[in-house]
Amino acid sequence: MRKKNRSFLLMSLVAASLLVRVFTLVQAQSSPAPAAKATKCRLHVKVDVLAGT
Repeated sequence: MRKKNRSFLLMSLVAASLLVRVFTLVQAQSSPAPAAKATKCRLHVKVDVLAGT
């Protein structure tokens, strides 16, 4: 493999990796975390139990 082709392949892989990371970050920020929803629900259940309802 020529050095020129190897450099092009490496740069292509780096660019693809960065694009995947950016896409993943955007998706993660646009949707709320499921763990936060579960914690919120548990908190409401605890409050209802303490209030006696």
